[in-house]
Amino acid sequence: MKRTTLSIALLSTVMLLTGCGEESNQTSNTATTQSVEKEPAQKACYDVGETTSFERKDVTGPRCQWRSEHNFIVYSEDLSKPEYPGTLPVKPGYAVRRAKEWPREDLSDASSYDKPRIQFWWNNVSSRDPLVNDYENGYKIWSVKIDGTDLRLVTDDMPSTASPQTFMMSRSPNNRYVAYAYSYGEPLIKAIFDLKTQQTIQLGSARTKPYLVWADDSSYIYFSDGFKRYKYTLATGIKEEVDVPLSENTVIVDGKLINAAGLGVGVYDAKTLKRLYTILPEKEFEDSVDIEKRIYRQIAISPNGKYVWGINSYRKVLINVEDKTWLAFSKEGDEKKVYDKVVNISNNGRETQVGAAIITIKHYGSDYRYELTGKGRQSWKVIQSGQNTITPVLYNADANDGRFLEIENDE
Repeated sequence: MKRTTLSIALLSTVMLLTGCGEESNQTSNTATTQSVEKEPAQKACYDVGETTSFERKDVTGPRCQWRSEHNFIVYSEDLSKPEYPGTLPVKPGYAVRRAKEWPREDLSDASSYDKPRIQFWWNNVSSRDPLVNDYENGYKIWSVKIDGTDLRLVTDDMPSTASPQTFMMSRSPNNRYVAYAYSYGEPLIKAIFDLKTQQTIQLGSARTKPYLVWADDSSYIYFSDGFKRYKYTLATGIKEEVDVPLSENTVIVDGKLINAAGLGVGVYDAKTLKRLYTILPEKEFEDSVDIEKRIYRQIAISPNGKYVWGINSYRKVLINVEDKTWLAFSKEGDEKKVYDKVVNISNNGRETQVGAAIITIKHYGSDYRYELTGKGRQSWKVIQSGQNTITPVLYNADANDGRFLEIENDE
């Protein structure tokens, strides 16, 4: 009995010691494991157009910045090179798959208005995207600084099935109002969105191409509805029919209405609508060239009304409206690419911009004749999601002295 009792006692002691040792080792192992745990991998940005592809290209590191659960910015590679001193180091590209998570344009945010801006239509989620719904796939109006930064949602106050009219959208000179047109079934809606009150005013619904022209003090807008022209005064809400020359390239500046269309430019007194003068660069060819060939098929006008660009079947012209002069450029040879494609033109006539999904900016020399090859051109992809991005319209054009690019030695 004594020998058995002693054996049991020894066995209990060994088991107790062994258990303590195992507990100590477990604690030590746990501590070791915790000390070498890795941080969770960064959520990658990616090409939204390839969300269901096994070959999807992911982007991580500083180039990828998630702004919310569904939206991110992909920054470009370093673009700065010695021969491009005006090029910014990086450019942002936006993938917005939930518009309500993205900031809206805010008139009280002065930082949004230190550079010229463009506004455009964008349906930010394509029909192939797994996150698609009617709202995200519908067109909305967005804006961005001319350098590609500070993307903002302007308004989504239109039906998700609305089809935007690509030829017309206009921002008031005080930046508060955006006038636009879209079709929704049979009517062609013309409307004004007020960024301050977030309210929409419907101007008309008749068919035919709409024209939307703001007063220089933003107090009224001229617009077309069907075959009639109207003046709508914002303070009173009064709409009156008027006889006024309008086109998609008409501006009112410093008391003058400047209308660029057809064969040139007409300048009128904005109050009396009396014609002051016309500029007709193609008049010299009226006896030798058919009128259909002389008409400018594409036109752009600077927001200050000083410069008008036009292209017809045989040449391009840059008109100085104040001086009543113009420069002509051939569509062939060395000048083929000079002022070749223009949607927006700067207030000094020396910078041009095209595109919204892919923005391209060109800068020209002080003689306006030659692009400053090597430092005066930028092109980059701004939009990384959605299906269509259309109708870039320049506004806030006086900011940053009207410059699109930061160029040194600008002569």
